[in-house]
Amino acid sequence: GNKNITNKEITNVIDAHAKSRALLLFPRNSFFLFPTSEIAEELKTTYPLIDDVLIEKDFPRHVRLTVTEKEPIVIWVTQRAWYLVDILGRVTSEITPEDAKAIQLPIIVDQLDQTFSAREKIVSPQLVTFTKRMSELIPQKTTLKIKEIRVPSAAASEVHFVTQDGFVIYFDPTRDADDQALILSD
Repeated sequence: GNKNITNKEITNVIDAHAKSRALLLFPRNSFFLFPTSEIAEELKTTYPLIDDVLIEKDFPRHVRLTVTEKEPIVIWVTQRAWYLVDILGRVTSEITPEDAKAIQLPIIVDQLDQTFSAREKIVSPQLVTFTKRMSELIPQKTTLKIKEIRVPSAAASEVHFVTQDGFVIYFDPTRDADDQALILSD
């Protein structure tokens, strides 16, 4: 379903296509000429948060549209901007630092000064899932509170978890998060 994109925004795209004509003669709002693939493609292009659009025609008059939005997993911060990133390491949208405070996701600080665009893959899925998992495990296994997560670059072979007490814990994102968290609890 759609959480961030309003029904009105979706309806506006559908209406624009439905009001057009095929071959300058035939209205596209008819069941057989309804431009399902064009609508799906425009929605995905216009709204980067959309992961998938399913349009089903139910003869004779019904069309069912299902929108699936990308779920952000982490917040990726560079020196210039803040981004929501999905499980595949793709930017879902740019956000403000104020927005980030309201969203309870791990914040990863990238040491490089780059900007990214929506849908751009900026980091490996492995690094995203590892970081998300470790940010859950550290508070479960220890009394430590994470202040910040640092990554020297998107292709980094280590992740630095900075605690509120100022400790920096280095982890290898290619190794199992649960195994590394066990060392912390010993």
